[in-house]
Amino acid sequence: MSVQLPYIQKSLLALGNHQYGAKRVIPQPVFEEEKIIHNQIERVFDENLFIESLREKLLDVYLMEDAMDILFQSLSLRMKVDRLGIAFVDYQEEKIIAEYGVHVDGTIRLGPGFEVPFKSTSLHELIMIKQTRITPDIEQALTLNPASASLRLLHQEGIQSNAILPILINQTVFGFLFLSCKQKNYFNEQHISFTTKLLLEIKGLLNRAYFSKLVFSKLTESFAQLVDKKDNSTGDHINRMVQYSVLLARALKKQPLKEGYEIDEKLILEIERQASSHDIGKIGVPDAILKKDGKLTSEEWVVMREHPVIGANVFKDLREGLKIFDPDFYRVAEDITRYHHERWDGSGYPEGLSGLAIPLVARIVAIADVFDAISSKRVYKNAYDLDTTFNIIKESKETHLDPYLVDLFLNERENIVHIYSIYGGLDE
Repeated sequence: MSVQLPYIQKSLLALGNHQYGAKRVIPQPVFEEEKIIHNQIERVFDENLFIESLREKLLDVYLMEDAMDILFQSLSLRMKVDRLGIAFVDYQEEKIIAEYGVHVDGTIRLGPGFEVPFKSTSLHELIMIKQTRITPDIEQALTLNPASASLRLLHQEGIQSNAILPILINQTVFGFLFLSCKQKNYFNEQHISFTTKLLLEIKGLLNRAYFSKLVFSKLTESFAQLVDKKDNSTGDHINRMVQYSVLLARALKKQPLKEGYEIDEKLILEIERQASSHDIGKIGVPDAILKKDGKLTSEEWVVMREHPVIGANVFKDLREGLKIFDPDFYRVAEDITRYHHERWDGSGYPEGLSGLAIPLVARIVAIADVFDAISSKRVYKNAYDLDTTFNIIKESKETHLDPYLVDLFLNERENIVHIYSIYGGLDE
């Protein structure tokens, strides 16, 4: 007692003072009970040291994607987790939306944007009871529930077991953290105890990262919709072209790696969030030009062609102001806005870039934007039918549009027509 109690007392003081890395003299155990005490104390110090180190890393990031990447890198080393995902609860729409996922093999099928209504998922039960759930055998669970799209996608990723942890703020579930492994029956109570403790410490940082991303994304989208209504009779143009852009980006990700066409889930998410901003610079174009019923004069075209630079400079200024969060904040939005009117053959504007010198995100959005512009009604023209639109896109290869991306886009014709019909294209 005289040996062990001072050791325990000093350990408790060190824990209370957050001195997790402090050197401690561990007494030589004699009895089995002493070994158990030592192991428990050392485990607590080890866990707290890990959590403290992770907190320090997360303090430097404000983007959800970066926070999840750091969390995954740390947990994959400590727990051999093969996949990490996060989803957030939308109580207004009564659905759960996947925000980000990262896989050790880079294979994400259950990715950003996947959503499921409360009534169609057992996660709704976890919202109510606020408890963790372990699925020890994904394949067996899918057999019992073959209609589950999430289980099917996880199985396609090679995932064999899963743990779902509710993320609570003020006793309300605002999201879920998903830990996955390619091994069946992997997760145990010790894993859950540790990750639950971890979530208690970092949930505020995750909430901050999600909130900052959501706020800036919503502000950008709302402003883009406002500008779009100056130029178009409805806001459906933005909805369609964003969906076309994401569809093309995902088609590209499925292809073998090709120089100049490197893309990952994070960039796809950025495209989804920022593609709507492509014409935001039109706020600086007079309505007399923007809404002119007929062809523009050469002088009017000079004014119109300023909108990519106007929009890009808005995001450049925002990025400068937000670089305390992330030096690349809004960089994708700036590239899309500035370069989506460049042409593959170098005859575009504002800088006359050609080929692969045009940023990939701008080349992707350009195809989506041109397709929707051709197939939609404007004050100065009627809409072309879809067959004609597809033919014009095909004929624009190697002159206006990236030929490799055009081929991928044309291969997605069925999905493009589906998007066109969902977002009001058939009514224009």
